[in-house]
Amino acid sequence: PRSPWPPPLPSRILRAELGTACEVSSGEWFLVDEPHRQRRRLDGWQPADGHLVVVGGPGSGATTTLATAALAAGRDGDHHLHVLDMAGGDLAPLASLAATGTHAGPTDDERRVRLVRWLDDEVARRRATPDHPAPGLLVVIDDFGGLARAHDPVRDAVVHDRIARVWADGPAVGVVFAAAVRRSADLPPALVATAGTVLLHGSADAGDGLRFGVVEPLADLPPGRAVRVSDGRFIQVVFDADSIEQAVAMHTGPAPLATPHDVGALAATIPFDPAMASVTRAEGTTTITVAIRDRDLQPHPLALHRGQHALVIGGSRTGRTNTLAAIARAAGDGAIVVGDGELVRRSGVDPTTPAALETAVQGRGAALVLVDDATDFDDPSGALARLVAAPPTGVHVLAAVRTDRLRAAYGHWVSEIRSSRAGLLLRPDPIDGDLLGAQLPARLALRATPGRAVAVVDGEIEVVQVFDAGQSAG
Repeated sequence: PRSPWPPPLPSRILRAELGTACEVSSGEWFLVDEPHRQRRRLDGWQPADGHLVVVGGPGSGATTTLATAALAAGRDGDHHLHVLDMAGGDLAPLASLAATGTHAGPTDDERRVRLVRWLDDEVARRRATPDHPAPGLLVVIDDFGGLARAHDPVRDAVVHDRIARVWADGPAVGVVFAAAVRRSADLPPALVATAGTVLLHGSADAGDGLRFGVVEPLADLPPGRAVRVSDGRFIQVVFDADSIEQAVAMHTGPAPLATPHDVGALAATIPFDPAMASVTRAEGTTTITVAIRDRDLQPHPLALHRGQHALVIGGSRTGRTNTLAAIARAAGDGAIVVGDGELVRRSGVDPTTPAALETAVQGRGAALVLVDDATDFDDPSGALARLVAAPPTGVHVLAAVRTDRLRAAYGHWVSEIRSSRAGLLLRPDPIDGDLLGAQLPARLALRATPGRAVAVVDGEIEVVQVFDAGQSAG
């Protein structure tokens, strides 16, 4: 005779095994067990349901569940995906989807910070212009606890503050998270309280279930099996394929109407581009553009007002000489190189001695005076010191100096430039910000490549990559 009870949930099930009962376009991607009604039914989660939180330890299928949810959301063509892959990079295949804008892997610190900043700005923009149509955004985070390991919540709180704002304000403007955590304690209570759907996968920690009021043991659940916290029902995720790679290859759905935003990556080397590099003067301000900023990958201007100078500060092989050479190329005839060293060869500018400096400046009018290894110039005639103290209109001194030597340069003319609070800190330590009157993040995590710097003007900072003066674009 036929059993009055439906069979138990299978330990693993693929979408193809359900046939037409589970259409790809339906958004239904798990089976719900309802023994009290003697049935099993298909259900799912969609971004309109609010944030999705998937809790599960290693081997529980939490990452695959996250990928399945992301694929389901991306099938409608109305949502763009942005992925913070903090675990082992298992969500890397999602990067090939047409709906994916940005994928930041476990070691992509700069791209990750840029994505979080862009999401925060995007939510603010959408709240300010509610009538402006915009696609839905699904932010997928695998291993939310990895954010705390990569960005200390105390010393690098800005990343966590931005995520908390996006989490709180995003759903109202179409920005939703789907996040996996290895332990329920990895997710801050304020975020848990506003999650729309929580799925508890297998976990050896009994506290993971108890935190959500679930007393059923979770340790022996097969991969893909979970408890839905809202009603206590057991569910089994319907996987699209045997692996995430195969599921992405099988993915179908309309292409997004708008191209998803990719925050991009700040290149390790950027050839000098005359179309972007420039030195301009207007209304007493000289604007020097020889770098691309990290925030939006656009040229970054360094503005020097009347009487201001700038320092290029860094250790060995950080790109100090190259920075001055790039400025010389951008300035053209407006560059004066003091001294006879590597900067002369790289810039192609004839050198000027300190003794002849005043004459050279008077003959130029507006000019940039470039001094490499500035602490090596004792300036016995006092020409550099006088120029720093009382520069003619349109004349600015830009001096490159090693970090350790600048700290020890008491009474040296180059130390007077610090009062301008302007310049470039090449691959600095957090404490180096005080050299230009700026406060740097405790964990800056700049890529160890020549020319990667923090541009400082009046305490405001921007991460930039200086053009390589030895290469030309095109």
